[in-house]
Amino acid sequence: MKVEDLKITNLYSIEEMLINEKKEEVKMYTISNSSRIASIGYTHYLSNGDNISLIIKFARGGIYLYKEVEPTKLSTLLNAASCGSMFGKIIDHKYTVIKIFPANSK
Repeated sequence: MKVEDLKITNLYSIEEMLINEKKEEVKMYTISNSSRIASIGYTHYLSNGDNISLIIKFARGGIYLYKEVEPTKLSTLLNAASCGSMFGKIIDHKYTVIKIFPANSK
């Protein structure tokens, strides 16, 4: 199954589908210093054969997978004064992205 084909209904489904090389669930970190980003996850290997991916759940509900993101970027995001601002500087529009779950339309 490819990540593009996933029909995700909640964050727990994503954690079940996105697994690392040890078949463990992807750790999702709750973000409290951003109005833009709700949580972040990272894995070196996915069940579909892709590797090194950052998973972002945005505050408005959209969930995206960013491919081939260096592990140091996760640490940078988690330690930033504003995770959302740092995301805009070091991740957004710089990596291949796959939309996993559509954002709420309001």
